[in-house]
Amino acid sequence: MEEIIGTVGLRRVGSAETSAADTAEHSGLSAVQLGAPAPRVGEVRRLRVAAAWRRRGVATALLRELIDWAARHQLASLVLNTTSAQGPALALYARLGFQEIGRSYLGEYELVWMHLLVQAAADGADGPARPAHAPGR
Repeated sequence: MEEIIGTVGLRRVGSAETSAADTAEHSGLSAVQLGAPAPRVGEVRRLRVAAAWRRRGVATALLRELIDWAARHQLASLVLNTTSAQGPALALYARLGFQEIGRSYLGEYELVWMHLLVQAAADGADGPARPAHAPGR
């Protein structure tokens, strides 16, 4: 039986259909901070990995595949946010080359905004992209 062990979303910044209170358009970040004009910026959304599969490289594989996809589709940069309390997520993003570009608040939550230049990452700054499937269980 097949199971979904992880998911990640990507939206183009500037898309009114996918804008929400916690998306880049509402962060207060400038186009300079985002790394490119809105249509060339992708926003990583809702990275999730099933509990039984955490700490096994699934999130890294998903993000590497997403970075590779973004490069093939001419996105210049990727942005994302997570809460400041998410230490493992912040460490993962930093390992993949994302850099903090600002912070904002959504209610009581402090959001940490991070940015990645896609082409530099896709060219091997963090090694080649790996398949998005997880290793055998």
